[in-house]
Amino acid sequence: GEASGGRERRLASSRVASGRPAGMEDRYCINAWSGPRCLSTSLMYSWAQRSDTAVLDEPLYANYIAQNPQLYRPYRDELLASQENDGNKVLREQILSPRGTKVLYAKHIAKMWTDNLDEDLLLKGNHIILVRHPEKVIRSWDKVLECTLEEASYPKLESIFDRLCEVC
Repeated sequence: GEASGGRERRLASSRVASGRPAGMEDRYCINAWSGPRCLSTSLMYSWAQRSDTAVLDEPLYANYIAQNPQLYRPYRDELLASQENDGNKVLREQILSPRGTKVLYAKHIAKMWTDNLDEDLLLKGNHIILVRHPEKVIRSWDKVLECTLEEASYPKLESIFDRLCEVC
């Protein structure tokens, strides 16, 4: 709507006016925020084709599952055993640490940004927010599970966008 259009203009104008916001020194760290079923995996695979790019596929997923024990996932135990459960450790050691490639592309599902995480991730690197038409998301999602706003990540995407507007 018009309200979000104003935020988009504000974000764009603050970047033009000031160059790079303070704390965003890693210009080759790209954090892509989306909901599930938003074609974000296809975009990630495109980035993975670049020889100068490393990709991370939902690096905060185990942290999200660990922080939400009420959520049923049939692969829960396997996921928690195979991935780092401490989201802040993931931020420090996988996303914000030096890397062997020029570019890092991290694909995130927005609902996986949990309250226990340090906001450093939102203050460094570049961010893109991918939004797919809700009707297409619901049609795709309903084939697997019942779709809710929270599962589709729309409230969290808005929250992340608002926070990025504040710091930029």
